Amino acid sequence: PDGMSLRAAVWRPQGEAIGPVGLLQGGAALIEKHFESVQDLLDRRFAVATFDWRGQGASGRRVRVAAKGHVGRFGEYETDLAAIESAVLGDLPRPWFGLAHSMGAAVALAAARRKCLPFARLVALAPMVDLAMVARPRLARALALSL
Repeated sequence: PDGMSLRAAVWRPQGEAIGPVGLLQGGAALIEKHFESVQDLLDRRFAVATFDWRGQGASGRRVRVAAKGHVGRFGEYETDLAAIESAVLGDLPRPWFGLAHSMGAAVALAAARRKCLPFARLVALAPMVDLAMVARPRLARALALSL
């Protein structure tokens, strides 16, 4: 909806699928990093849909330096999830399951809190829900919340 291009991929198992899994990777990941997980899910007869978040992999960026994975606000990731729901997941049968890691899990949990998570079930692995290993956590948290 905001004009950002997102690269997505869908795999279907041989035979009838149990259901589709939306794979939401962490912020520094891209589709190719999860080929082994995709194959494991296909072997278990799940269809898999995944995508590169804005600023990652082959998805669009709003900065000139292609190596930067920058977003203006965290909510832009929720926009990405909604776009993938309508453009990619919508072609797959329900119920949809979510498998999310790190930043992807944080986006999924935020969407669930707002009651707009597209998945019937969610597995959130190591969700990025707090700041750790920083010298001044209160200051870092205040700065993050001010964005």
